[in-house]
Amino acid sequence: REWADGVAITDVTVRPQVQPEKSLTAFVEVTNMTAAVFRGEVKAKVEGEQWNVLGSVELKPGEGKVVELRKKFPEAHLWSPADTYLYNMTASIRSDGFRDACVVPFGFREIRWKGGHRFFMNGHPITLRRTNSDYDCVKNHELRLRQMKTFRSRGITSYRIWTPSDLEVFADICDREGMLIATCFNTGWGAAYKTEEFWPRYERALRKMIRSLKNHPSVICWGVSNEFGGIYGGRLPDGSYSERAMQHQAEIGDRLLELDPTRPWEAYGEMEGRPQGEMTPEGLSGKGPMPLRSLHYPSLGNEAPRGAR
Repeated sequence: REWADGVAITDVTVRPQVQPEKSLTAFVEVTNMTAAVFRGEVKAKVEGEQWNVLGSVELKPGEGKVVELRKKFPEAHLWSPADTYLYNMTASIRSDGFRDACVVPFGFREIRWKGGHRFFMNGHPITLRRTNSDYDCVKNHELRLRQMKTFRSRGITSYRIWTPSDLEVFADICDREGMLIATCFNTGWGAAYKTEEFWPRYERALRKMIRSLKNHPSVICWGVSNEFGGIYGGRLPDGSYSERAMQHQAEIGDRLLELDPTRPWEAYGEMEGRPQGEMTPEGLSGKGPMPLRSLHYPSLGNEAPRGAR
């Protein structure tokens, strides 16, 4: 959505909580693109008035604010791969002369990761049997569904998928069909050789991806790169790793967690897949910043503990 003037809802984040009690929080971003002060009402409701919260906002000309609306939702119907029940939330603003609203589909579910490899949804463990999918090869809608049902029949529960321009469409299908998604952002190769201009652009693109997909219940983590030459560095001509590139990646990963604290990030590749991100310029240390163990490119150092399988 784009606006030339007026007051508008510019973003909505829906964040369910299952434990210790069911509650729902809506973060409604409102932006004033007029030359006057705006005072108005902000409301978020779930279809049928099952859950609704009212708030207010005051904005100076050109100012934007995020209004947090939270309330218990004890009767919420949980989303899971076995029960893909979806809600619609309507966020709206109202004042004399201004009205705006948007509808956001979402699933009421909460995910947690433990130990870098154990995945829980709504308090229950789920075994992630993941496959890779080249989305561009399955653009046909019927073929997508047929492929998805075949995977499900063989016990596959999640995709690692490259990030195409219409991944939101694919995420809509996964929301309805109960397939889980780990994104795979295309960065190209050679982290050690990227210029300083690259890293802010890279972060902006990752933020755009997260902003567009964050309300999809099927998305369970953010894959930020693939075969990037070592996500914590990338080899230089002398065989060493670039500490500068490693630092950039770790800092961006931390900021992504600030943007979406409900999903960790991971990366895929020759050295990216070490357990707990065990990559430093000196080699494997067990102190790397990657929160998850990569489920791809397995090696002896990347296997889950035998008792956890």
